[in-house]
Amino acid sequence: MKDNKSNLYFISLGILITIGILFIITVLLLTENKTIANGNPDENFPQGYRIVSPEIPTYLEFAGEEIPTDNFEVYERMEREFLSNTYWHSATILAIKRAWQVVSCNRTYIKEE
Repeated sequence: MKDNKSNLYFISLGILITIGILFIITVLLLTENKTIANGNPDENFPQGYRIVSPEIPTYLEFAGEEIPTDNFEVYERMEREFLSNTYWHSATILAIKRAWQVVSCNRTYIKEE
């Protein structure tokens, strides 16, 4: 009796797995790939929106000092900042809006000394 139940369990499990695999294969084969419409990216993004890496200038200066972009690690970090500030608009805007709080706290601290 116990063997019959375990056999029935494995047979029904096999049938369910087979039906699931057939369903997945059918869905994958019958769906249209709409992202490669004629190979033209303008059809996929009608606004002409493209993500490109911004060009990093060869000479950068911060607070009167030249940034050594010939150093690979510094260049990578600057590139990361350029990319994050180019495409992460919400965080950039929030940082600008909240910057006054830091500046005002620093001014009061400096005045106390």
